[in-house]
Amino acid sequence: MTTPKKVAITLSPYIKKVRSRLFLLARCLLGFALLIGIFLVSDFITQALEITLPPALLGIFILLLICLIFRQVPSIILLAAKPLLTHMVLFFIPATVGIMAYATLILEFPLALFLAIVVSTVVSMFISALISQRFLGSNTLNRAGEKSDAD
Repeated sequence: MTTPKKVAITLSPYIKKVRSRLFLLARCLLGFALLIGIFLVSDFITQALEITLPPALLGIFILLLICLIFRQVPSIILLAAKPLLTHMVLFFIPATVGIMAYATLILEFPLALFLAIVVSTVVSMFISALISQRFLGSNTLNRAGEKSDAD
């Protein structure tokens, strides 16, 4: 009777895969911690200075400053933000449900609310278009697809 040959099992590829996934998870958690830290700092600033600005808005401004300093979105923040951005619709559910608290107001002034929403949206889109055209330059394509210089 012959003895069965022992097969050498190498764990090296599995260890590398587990190590890389753990490293990715650690970077993702660090990114989440950084985002939470930015929010907590902005919350502290708004409370300490008694600013009537939502902490989330100040946090977005701080995040914008970080992106401007690095001239790109830091990879650790990008890694943490991707899952949040893919499920962004879920963050609007509480706001949508909260509108129901104002059902009587909505039923009382439907036309005024509709006009306010439409007019403010059109005005903000117009201002955004003017600002982006100013920053990007006026060399844009007209309806015929030709370059126009509107200076």
